[in-house]
Amino acid sequence: MATSSRARGAARRGRPGSARVLIGLLVVLGIVAAAIPTGLFVLPGLLPSGVLARNPPASAAPSTNPAAVPAQGTPTALAVPADASSAPAPAPTGVAAALAAAQASTPTGIDVSAAVLDAATGRAVYQDAAAEPRIPASNLKLLSSLAVLATLDPRQRITTTAVRGSRTGDVVLVGAGDVMLGAGASDPDATMGHAGLRTLAERTAASLRAAGVRGTVRVSVDTSRFTGPVLNPAWQDGDVAAGEIGPVTPLALYSGHTRADAAPGERPADPAVAAGEAFAAALRVALAATAGSATDVAPTVTRAAAAPAVDGGRLGAVDSATVGEQVRWLLDHSDNDVAEALTRVAAHAAGAPTDPAGAARFVRDTVARLGLSVDGLVVTDASGLADTNRVGAATLAGAVRRAVVDERFADAAAGLPIAALTGTLAERFDDPGDAAGAGVVRAKTGTLNAASTLSGYVVDRDGRLLVFAFMAANPPGSTAAARAALDRAAAALAGCGCR
Repeated sequence: MATSSRARGAARRGRPGSARVLIGLLVVLGIVAAAIPTGLFVLPGLLPSGVLARNPPASAAPSTNPAAVPAQGTPTALAVPADASSAPAPAPTGVAAALAAAQASTPTGIDVSAAVLDAATGRAVYQDAAAEPRIPASNLKLLSSLAVLATLDPRQRITTTAVRGSRTGDVVLVGAGDVMLGAGASDPDATMGHAGLRTLAERTAASLRAAGVRGTVRVSVDTSRFTGPVLNPAWQDGDVAAGEIGPVTPLALYSGHTRADAAPGERPADPAVAAGEAFAAALRVALAATAGSATDVAPTVTRAAAAPAVDGGRLGAVDSATVGEQVRWLLDHSDNDVAEALTRVAAHAAGAPTDPAGAARFVRDTVARLGLSVDGLVVTDASGLADTNRVGAATLAGAVRRAVVDERFADAAAGLPIAALTGTLAERFDDPGDAAGAGVVRAKTGTLNAASTLSGYVVDRDGRLLVFAFMAANPPGSTAAARAALDRAAAALAGCGCR
């Protein structure tokens, strides 16, 4: 059985006292700066004009002396010289020596491939089996996220709609791909639950009352936006049973869970029908408040036999968080359900099939169109849960570089967790061997039983931005050791002058 980021709790390491002090300092001093992608500060020459103006450093004027403003140590030091791309680039031999020292304690049997690129030029400063296709685990979400952002406007929202059915009193809840619905009122400040079914029910009830609808209202759900099996055949039964992923439908509450704080395994058998039931319950309350007892809602929610005609029949609608905000969420939380659903939304927009194979092919085709290497690339899902995916470290590093230097993909860069502070890296980089990366490294994690991955970016000691991908093939049971090896490697880059 595979183990993804949702199950990472079992492998967490306790924090030593010194690490708690360090992380506490990082949080106190760096919370504002840490919320913004490092690359947006360090490479203004690579980004379109205006990016820095939207997110100026909170303090500290830029310096023309690279030594005057340290490039790492705490997030407050990330405001580096105005043209950080002029900072000295590391020498390949120096990087190789630093990584060799970092990996000296890695147990036998853990085999790490690597690609390290200079972000300013794209030049490889270190490669080790970088073209060898390996299991990416959740690092595949980097490719899916680029495919989504290359296709959809990051400001776009996904609309969930209630429309009239074929008979008077029929209400069809039409899913368009928002699987982050909340059961309550819409929350404009949230990503999860931005669109709320109670709000949609209240709007629908008002429309029904205005139309003079009486008697029993029947709710059904339309999930025709996505096609094919709801479970990818490449996923292992054990992962599905453990709740690492659930049926992929274009309509779901709380990323396919029963409530916002649900454990991984707390999932409804049919997320779309569960969302329909929550909507029906809220509609029953809203109708009672607006139309008295003359109108009720049938207790059973069914699937619509055919897609309804939305035009002219809309009763109410709610909009999701933006596509960009959802990309940030799925990378920070390593959310399998959002990755799968959002990729299908993008595939549909591109005119591609929305079944599992079609969505996977859409990701691969988009990666190729972006000019990244597809040598040996095998994509079988959008989340990386399938152990049949294959990608080389060079491709992952190239994907991170695109996220850093191309403003179209800024939300992907911004969604990467910060070492020791946020997301799936919140409880890593807390040992003496990797503490140099705390608050400095931003990277996507990935974990399956036989693979651990870490791809992201970091400012080295001289103020140069580097992007990296480290992929460990490890025996089952050695996940903690593999993660530690990857963290040490990333931390070595943070402390690297390497000339």
